[in-house]
Amino acid sequence: MKKTSLSVLSILLLSSCSLNMESVTPTTKNKNVIIAYSDFDKFDGSDFIKKLNQREKEINFVNLNLGITNDLFKDRLSEKIEEVSPDNVIIIGENTYNHVRDIVKGRQGMKFTALDNRNEEEFSNLTTIQFAPEEIGYLSGRLTAKGSVGNIGYFSTFKSSYENRELYGFFQGVEKENPNLKISTRYMEEIENDNKVKDYLKKFKDEGCSSLFASIPYSNEIVSENSALRTIYFDYNALENAKYQVQKSYAKAIDRAIEVIKGETSEKKIELSLDEGYTLKGFPSSMKDDLKDVKRLNSYEELKTYDSYLMDDSLTYSPKYTVRSGYHEAIPKCSEANDWKYAPRPGADDGKKPASWKALGVWATIYQQDGFSPCKNTGIEFKDMKLYGYSKRRGWVFIEHANPVGSFYDENFTNDANKDFSSNMFNYSDQKITKIKLDSRTAGYNYHPFGSQNDLEALDLLDIEYVVSTMKIRLITWDDLKASDMENAKYVANIGADWWSYKGATWASDWSANRDVCVGQFRTITRNWKTLYMSSIPLDLYDSVASSLTLE
Repeated sequence: MKKTSLSVLSILLLSSCSLNMESVTPTTKNKNVIIAYSDFDKFDGSDFIKKLNQREKEINFVNLNLGITNDLFKDRLSEKIEEVSPDNVIIIGENTYNHVRDIVKGRQGMKFTALDNRNEEEFSNLTTIQFAPEEIGYLSGRLTAKGSVGNIGYFSTFKSSYENRELYGFFQGVEKENPNLKISTRYMEEIENDNKVKDYLKKFKDEGCSSLFASIPYSNEIVSENSALRTIYFDYNALENAKYQVQKSYAKAIDRAIEVIKGETSEKKIELSLDEGYTLKGFPSSMKDDLKDVKRLNSYEELKTYDSYLMDDSLTYSPKYTVRSGYHEAIPKCSEANDWKYAPRPGADDGKKPASWKALGVWATIYQQDGFSPCKNTGIEFKDMKLYGYSKRRGWVFIEHANPVGSFYDENFTNDANKDFSSNMFNYSDQKITKIKLDSRTAGYNYHPFGSQNDLEALDLLDIEYVVSTMKIRLITWDDLKASDMENAKYVANIGADWWSYKGATWASDWSANRDVCVGQFRTITRNWKTLYMSSIPLDLYDSVASSLTLE
């Protein structure tokens, strides 16, 4: 990893001598345990080695370095499991877990313990050992806000209950240091995507951020190379010149993991506070003393008390890059065979209308996010589905304000299969608002609302060149009489449009009746209204062509 001269807040996994995991000689004991880790986790620490050597008298450890090639992690661990037939597997680090989670899910007869894993998935065979996220967030917020001359950015991994707790602490730290700052938040929602990182860094800068907190494993090197912001890191990729360090004690965590293995505790979620799981270096004593007053996030609603700190992302989000960006904000749950699963794209002929075709319609799709489960009491509300067309002769024409209603379609649109889950959809046609719920009943389906087939000949738009579509969307509580589970909601949506051969044409399996103009960028759905866009305008023409576009 590259060294950085930036002031950083880092997770220093432990320091001193190097770890030669293969040098630990296992002996015959009554438990057989694989310790799985990657080179990214940098096991450089005498405390951790000493602890393993101490506990090796009780537990037979088989150590597995998964290396740095992420796509081989699962294969290497699977092979080792078949070879060793362990009673338990200890997975060290969030990144390691993210790459081997399918093994945990698929081997329910085997016990797994994940150290330092932020993922909030719950499996009957999984115990997690974490470090208190509010305390981490508080220190990060104090340091990011300290000395900042503008707004600050918060850039983290997958949005989850853990991340909500970290953000809650971050808010408290910022408030303590400088309550006048605005905060822009973004989440990767992927493990690696350099293009997304670079684009997000530009957006932070465009939003007037002068300081950035970054907690995005695998991506800190990209941040260092491309960010003009004062950056505070909280990760092991940037340790060398760290002024401030939060040292996570994996030695203490391994003690708790062995308690799980030996059946001495039945806890499924174990959390270590700063008192028992960390060592602080370089922090003013006042910061350390203030930690005792850091509030824990007890309910998702408590986050709303800090809404005034959040910046409106609509200031920098526009239709321009929503087809040409090369990434989605998060990935929809559908087949790998879909060429739009991981990134938006223009349609055939760069989204141009087939010469003889005469109709155009707007559509959207709403999906469960890939790798996550549906909520029981969270719904999705959407409105203002609108369609615009441009011709050189007429300029921009407002085509339709659609009533956004459709049906639940097969997640891959196989043979155009769809079902009517009537109790999972409510439409208010007078307001052009629809509410839907994706839950266990609708598994394998997305919701696909669409507008009319608009007759381009009747609209005098047969010479239409470019299309823009838009819709607003947010999360809602489905049943106000039941407990909210919105904090665990992981849904995505996008918008697009279809060319049709003529008004009244029906779908044909050879796609002779319709084809997409463009498949727009999937955005994460949050409790606040977000706008979805799709634009078929090429990037080099967008600024001039869209200059006269007024979105209603």
